Amino acid sequence: MRNKRHGRNHFTGACLIITVTAAELEAQKQDAQERLEEMDQQKAKLEDMLNDVRQKCQEESQMISSLQSQIHSQELDLQSQEEELGRAKADLNRLQQEEAQLEQSLQAGRIQLETIIKSLRATQDEINQARSKLSQIQDSQHEISKSIEQYSSTLNGTHGGSMTNLADMSEGFPEKENGGFGAMF
Repeated sequence: MRNKRHGRNHFTGACLIITVTAAELEAQKQDAQERLEEMDQQKAKLEDMLNDVRQKCQEESQMISSLQSQIHSQELDLQSQEEELGRAKADLNRLQQEEAQLEQSLQAGRIQLETIIKSLRATQDEINQARSKLSQIQDSQHEISKSIEQYSSTLNGTHGGSMTNLADMSEGFPEKENGGFGAMF
């Protein structure tokens, strides 16, 4: 009897252990299930965060590509502007050289013009002197012509047929600078 009791107790103890173990396993299972659900939630959050990061990385990558394109375009523009600046400097240098040459030519032209003006003035002075001399010569010729007429008239006896002394007659005519009529006779 004792063995039967002992067997029952043993069986009851075993059942109790199994029941406790099953309850613990169920509790552990429940705990594991909760932790699994929590990990699934965390995984979903992490996946969302990962997707956000990927999207941001893609946006950043697109922005970087866009900025690189802008930088490349600006570098090309800068290179073009530098080339244009180089051409402008070359044109400016050429124009400055042309200006210097034109200034030299202008200066030479001024000197030549001054020389020509001096020559023209000298020529004009000579012309004026020549005109003055010509006028004097013409006046002298006119006086000589009048004198010749008077002498001819006297020699031909137009004054009543009487001959007058030529020396007396020459006293009535003015003497000229270049040897007057008195010097002629």
